[in-house]
Amino acid sequence: MKLLIVEDDATIIDALTEDLTGILQPGEIVVCRSRDEALAAIGLNTFDYAILDLKIPTVNSQLDSDVHHGWAVYEKLRADSRGTPICILTGYATEDLFSDILQHAELVDVWGGGTSSPIVILRRKGRLHEIQGLVEGIKTQINVTDNIEIIAEPLPPFPENRILRIYGRRKGGASLVANKLSGGLSGVRVLRVKIRDQNGVERLTVAARVGNRSDVLKEIENYHRDVIRLPNGSYSVHTGDVFAGAGASCGVFYRLIPDFESLSAIIKQDPARAADVVQRLQTIETAWTQGHPQSASSIADIRRRLVPDAKIAEVQELLQGIAWEEFEQHTIQVIFSCQHGDLHADNVLVRPNGDPVLIDYAEVGTNPASLDPLSLELSPLFHPTNKVASSTWPTAVHIANWTDLNRFVEGSPIEPFIRATRSWAVEVAAGNRERYAVAYSYAVRQLRYVDTDKSFAQGIIRAVIAAYG
Repeated sequence: MKLLIVEDDATIIDALTEDLTGILQPGEIVVCRSRDEALAAIGLNTFDYAILDLKIPTVNSQLDSDVHHGWAVYEKLRADSRGTPICILTGYATEDLFSDILQHAELVDVWGGGTSSPIVILRRKGRLHEIQGLVEGIKTQINVTDNIEIIAEPLPPFPENRILRIYGRRKGGASLVANKLSGGLSGVRVLRVKIRDQNGVERLTVAARVGNRSDVLKEIENYHRDVIRLPNGSYSVHTGDVFAGAGASCGVFYRLIPDFESLSAIIKQDPARAADVVQRLQTIETAWTQGHPQSASSIADIRRRLVPDAKIAEVQELLQGIAWEEFEQHTIQVIFSCQHGDLHADNVLVRPNGDPVLIDYAEVGTNPASLDPLSLELSPLFHPTNKVASSTWPTAVHIANWTDLNRFVEGSPIEPFIRATRSWAVEVAAGNRERYAVAYSYAVRQLRYVDTDKSFAQGIIRAVIAAYG
């Protein structure tokens, strides 16, 4: 356990540290005596709990103590580490401050023990004796949670492991088996987690997505707005989330079927079977794509959906000699609909009967209707864990002929899969120009990543610009 104490009164500091001796080790307590010292500590540490005096000075030993300095620390904790429970310890507070604090005192099962308590509480300094029992109870809860074994190679780091344990404890788990599930490029960890009881019996298998609060909230919003519109069984069901107990980090969890294959593996082993999965995916996404009218859009606006203007400077050097700026000025007809937004082959799991299940909903939203099929088609060329490229396919000649499907797939080991994805794109797009604009935008995005083949991306960009007409 790591405890933050923000207090400038030496007598109170001594009393607190003496009471907590034997409960916490010296290195588990961080004492800050001013606003600036506390703000710096919050930026450098993840705290399990915070005890905060509101009336503190700006810097150590400064004679300018004011309740607003403690309030600044409180707001910093809530902004940067919203999942950290706080005890406001003060002998001074206005009614307005009490009101604001109580508005933030939502009930949360912080450590997964099944009991909810306010994330923010108030304690007068006259009740200092209560702090020892409070911290002792929290320490006990954290120990129970952290005692849940995680079986993984490598072991997830803190605070990711805390998030998994909190969720596992809520679901009756005594041990967890975790391994990487998705190879996304967003930097967010996606894990497959098996939750087992004290007898080693598997209770639940979930996909865990761990990230910052805003990303997790966005994904949950996407799920409830758009993902649940898909047919039952075609997406992983949301089974819970963790927003407290791990500082600024949060997690969202979805149920997984026990036995599944990744579409990425199927593409490499049986491209014809992968093509069948693609056709089923197209049927599933009909719930998103059916009935949408065409509308006009510039190619620049389509590109901005994948690569905003603020990021285009990162790849301008790689676009030298390509008439991309002129190409982006064209206005074309597009069908906009809901799309997965990051449909690489690792984000499609396949049931034993061949039915696909979509996972990872961080990018779900409105995009050109051909984005998903074209992203899926191109993922074996660019995505680190999806790659099937070899010395014989695709060559520069194949890439240069991307707009001519027959020439592009000549000699390809995954021809059935590519034909299926291209057919899907043709059927849902407003026309060739939409597909060219989407492929261009996807390729520009690939130029931003460190481990993608830049020559492939540049070749596709040149090909679609040349084919535009």
